[in-house]
Amino acid sequence: MSVYIIKPKFVWWLESIYAIIQATLLIIFLFIIAGTISNMLYLRINWCLIMLEMLWIIFIPILIFFSKKCIEKASYKIYSDKIEFEDGFFIHKRVSVEIKDIEQIYYSQTFIQKIADIGTISLVAASNIEEGYTRLKFRDIESPGIIYENLKKMCDNR
Repeated sequence: MSVYIIKPKFVWWLESIYAIIQATLLIIFLFIIAGTISNMLYLRINWCLIMLEMLWIIFIPILIFFSKKCIEKASYKIYSDKIEFEDGFFIHKRVSVEIKDIEQIYYSQTFIQKIADIGTISLVAASNIEEGYTRLKFRDIESPGIIYENLKKMCDNR
């Protein structure tokens, strides 16, 4: 039984863009709260702004660090008869799906993912669980088109 292991690719500039967007939205939210609190407590808003700027500078590297750790933990193993999905940093998730149970395969690639030659492959598999289906996403994988075609062939040959 052969095993093909796929690991997501960490693209530092892409994760930096995501971290900057997330940190900016958080700071806007906190700015609204800080403005309200400073008005209630009759504080000068300058101190609140300085604290928020410091938080923004600290928050971005923390987001990138945890994003990198999550990507390092993810692993997708493709066997001849099943696919194993392992993911998560805080909450560890491990799922195994039989190839014969896979009903649909999707391939998507955003404009930014296309620049980095990464993409996402989603699988929908029938399952005996009450929800009815298992959905798996292989995110930020290199050469997703080739992997998609190989998975499609495996599912067609079952």
